[in-house]
Amino acid sequence: MSKIKLTAKRAVTIAVKKHIADENWDELDTLMPQADKYNCAKSLRRVGWMGVGDYRLNGNRVAEAVEAYNRARIVFPTDRDILHRLFKSLDAVCEQFKQNFSRQDLRKLEEPIEMFVNIYELKGMGDTEPILQGRQILQKIRFLIYDAPWKKETPATHAVQHIYDALYTGMTTEEVRAEFARLMAPVFREIIDKENPDDAKPKKKKTKKTKKDDKK
Repeated sequence: MSKIKLTAKRAVTIAVKKHIADENWDELDTLMPQADKYNCAKSLRRVGWMGVGDYRLNGNRVAEAVEAYNRARIVFPTDRDILHRLFKSLDAVCEQFKQNFSRQDLRKLEEPIEMFVNIYELKGMGDTEPILQGRQILQKIRFLIYDAPWKKETPATHAVQHIYDALYTGMTTEEVRAEFARLMAPVFREIIDKENPDDAKPKKKKTKKTKKDDKK
């Protein structure tokens, strides 16, 4: 009887399954990056990262929870349960730091959330519950911006930077292309307008002469 070779991928898969079954989230928290590294089964990584996200969120590690849910989202980008939990964790960030945010913090937090909402609207998911959640969070952030002070660093700054990096480095290829197209559209429009200045100018409406005009 031949022995089954225990590869690194297989060893990680076995360990992840065991920790999920035992609900050993602390060990799983440490192990999940290895599951990504060895490209373990998508369904396993989905369950693992969502479990880790719940574990971090319940432990009030809100910025790290966002990162975990986004890792699950990378595997299944349109999974509504994952998106719901991702936006729920972002809302928890807003609640935890609402007394600490600077205006710079909020602007930085707003950017990737707005990007995701726009991307999912383009995918035809604009009316789904998770994306409606995202819009509500954007409204909350924009409301907080009005009274937020200008400060270089606050207790929220590190968490916001962690979220910003996690969301942008965790974009799928399709999302990178969509964001690039969105950012470059105004640039291309400006170039076209410069090359065709007559097209950029608003056309004057022709006015019809009346009999009164002829008499003058």
